[in-house]
Amino acid sequence: MILLTLGLAEGMRRHNVAVSSFWPNTIIQSQASINHRLGTPEMWQKPEILVDCVLRPAGSLSTEVTGRALLDEDFLWAEVVDMLAGEYPDVAFMVPHLGSFADDWRVYQRVIDQLVRFPNVFADTSGVRQFDYLVQAVRRAGEADLRVRRTVAAPRA
Repeated sequence: MILLTLGLAEGMRRHNVAVSSFWPNTIIQSQASINHRLGTPEMWQKPEILVDCVLRPAGSLSTEVTGRALLDEDFLWAEVVDMLAGEYPDVAFMVPHLGSFADDWRVYQRVIDQLVRFPNVFADTSGVRQFDYLVQAVRRAGEADLRVRRTVAAPRA
């Protein structure tokens, strides 16, 4: 699927058409999840989450996301912060894992930009394994906007 996305994105670039694929983090409620008994209904996401993912890049972000395989929740989380942080300046928003536990540098970059733009957005850095982005976040946003957690490995027996 990723190779198909990359190939189509490159092939359609000259026509100014963006191509992306969306990967759900959890099972999406569908006839397949029902017929194959993939978990229980409480575990399923509603199909609308994929609709939200498809409609958003169809706008101004389409060139930014072309050729990418996007995780639905990571992509939408950044969108939600962009929409709400400015509208509700008295509400503090804490973004876990600098936006991505999957080491997606684009998400890290977007969250760092949000830290700079919105004084009510903060980030937790647990699980971030790319040290350069931690340094960049501190340089651009200041360490007060970051909640740094140290992970201590258990001693070997």
